Amino acid sequence: ALVVLKMFSLHEEEEFAASIPPAPEDVMWKDFLANSDAQRFRELLGYALIAVLFFTFTPVVITISTFTSLDTLSQYFPAAFAKIQDNKRLTELWGGVMGSFALTFIMSLLPLLLGIIFYSCFVLKATAWLQLKIQQ
Repeated sequence: ALVVLKMFSLHEEEEFAASIPPAPEDVMWKDFLANSDAQRFRELLGYALIAVLFFTFTPVVITISTFTSLDTLSQYFPAAFAKIQDNKRLTELWGGVMGSFALTFIMSLLPLLLGIIFYSCFVLKATAWLQLKIQQ
């Protein structure tokens, strides 16, 4: 009782923070056993992978949007361009949909890649915290 009284004492300058724990099936027990030296290396690796993802994301998007334009398609893939050019509806569909489809596909990969990096390289202690880490 004295320990609990000391923890919640108003005269101490320290604060005691309590939060709701995750569900028992949500706890990532392996993260509680992480070696601190190995964890520091994994965190550095995680930050490096996030930096690589950050710096390669824009060039990949630009490259994909370039290759989905009909002008570029005619230069690099003339056979595919000829098939698309023969059909007017397919030409309109390609010009209107393919660029946004490719961008949507790449954008949908971003949370997946961040989730893999966070799950593999950082201590989370609960799988629900993965979503929070991605959103931050």
